[in-house]
Amino acid sequence: MRLGRVYGVPESKRRTGILPPGKYFQISMPGPAFTEQFLEPPLSELPFEWARIYDPKGARDFPMSKEEVLAIVDFVHQPSSYKRLIAREGASGDDRLRGVLQLPIFQIERAGNQVEVQFAYMHGLMWGYGLEVTLECTPTGYKVKTWGEWVS
Repeated sequence: MRLGRVYGVPESKRRTGILPPGKYFQISMPGPAFTEQFLEPPLSELPFEWARIYDPKGARDFPMSKEEVLAIVDFVHQPSSYKRLIAREGASGDDRLRGVLQLPIFQIERAGNQVEVQFAYMHGLMWGYGLEVTLECTPTGYKVKTWGEWVS
């Protein structure tokens, strides 16, 4: 895992500006780990914005712990996590699984015991496509509740 600071440069406004700094995660796929040398990562390992936990009552949100983000990313990148969904959905389930393993993580958010993980390409404001996986937090880890495709 790599952690760092990132600046956003919005392109959708008349004037280009720089947004306040944020934090990012970059997590390698199971197997090879990152080295000290920075190399162009595969698409599935692109950095993503720090994951957030939202208060269901809307009071405030806060950053997710590194340990929880790692656990979620490890879970969603395991093909066995989707076994019952693939069996029920057939070929489209296999296509979605390929997408989950190849698309970069775009965003992770948790509210209560529900986690939303988006795998996506965003080319600009309201211009992207991807997959969304909804997880349920269980006493022993996570369970995939639903998954689907989206386009904007």
